[in-house]
Amino acid sequence: MARSQSTRSPLPYGRGSGVPHPVDIYVGKRIRMRRQYLDINQQTLGDALDLTFQQVQKYERGENRVTASRLAETAKVLGVPVWFFFEGLPAEGVPQGTEDQQRNDWLQQSETVDLIRLYNAIPDDSLRREFQGGGESRGPHSFGGSPWAHLS
Repeated sequence: MARSQSTRSPLPYGRGSGVPHPVDIYVGKRIRMRRQYLDINQQTLGDALDLTFQQVQKYERGENRVTASRLAETAKVLGVPVWFFFEGLPAEGVPQGTEDQQRNDWLQQSETVDLIRLYNAIPDDSLRREFQGGGESRGPHSFGGSPWAHLS
């Protein structure tokens, strides 16, 4: 059957629908999270990638897809491997658990990114360990272990 005569129903997201694909949104959030962790603005990242800050905004919101080569370049500028942008991505069709969703939502918050950056900036290892030990009761964000260990 010719492509234009396809009987498949259109997807609720992706090209032509006006709704970004969930993977594009996820990758964009990870770009934003890493950029904020490094405390650089969209203009600075755009300059490093030879993009406008508006293009960076569109990538971060998932409005525009990031090509493989651009993602590799972005990973290099942000100092992470390419797989970082897909880490924690739920498998398609597999519902994400509430705890996983809460953790991902929490990690995307700018305040969380600021806290992680400040924590990693503590020069005294013993003070950092003391801070971790004092966090036995983390309230609603108790995920077991350090939720930011993979970001350092």
